[in-house]
Amino acid sequence: MIDRIYRYIKDNNRTISACELVEMVLNIKGADDEVSNRLIITAIGNDNRFKRDKTGWSVLKIKKHAVSIQ
Repeated sequence: MIDRIYRYIKDNNRTISACELVEMVLNIKGADDEVSNRLIITAIGNDNRFKRDKTGWSVLKIKKHAVSIQ
């Protein structure tokens, strides 16, 4: 479930409301903002790839650095 939430946010490349995530990813209709946020928080646990602000949920962009091995 966490990977589906992550993929949905990343594929849409924008901040997503909890209500949209719950409806589109979890397929639960009619949940209000408070319930939706609780469901998303429960689903993602302490996965630090996710960030929540006033407008909704986003994923952190991870920069990959090349490392030379000698």
